[in-house]
Amino acid sequence: MLHKQVVLLSVVTKEVPRVSAEQRLEVINLKQGFFQVTVNYGFMQSPNVPAALRGCESCGLKIDPYSTTYYLARETLIPSLKRPGMMLWREKLFSFMTRNALPETDFFRIPPEKVVELGIQI
Repeated sequence: MLHKQVVLLSVVTKEVPRVSAEQRLEVINLKQGFFQVTVNYGFMQSPNVPAALRGCESCGLKIDPYSTTYYLARETLIPSLKRPGMMLWREKLFSFMTRNALPETDFFRIPPEKVVELGIQI
């Protein structure tokens, strides 16, 4: 099944404290119901995806952020001695910190009941 409208969204944190509302959105119509949206925030700002999607209307793209289905990637890190790289204790620490980080739904202010997560184990 393919939705009538598909938005490929990227949230970018710039190396400036704040990005003005006028410079926040970039919308590209890729044709046949596909759109590429880039939302820019400064490192001192908190991303708000539903608010950004509501702002797309001024660029000619009408989106109801609360009836939208959001697809997110989920990576599960598994420490292993089989692969060269970090020492095992560092891999375990990094894995622990990743598991205890703020969920993406909270960070981006996305309604959790509208999220589908696609996962991979690394």
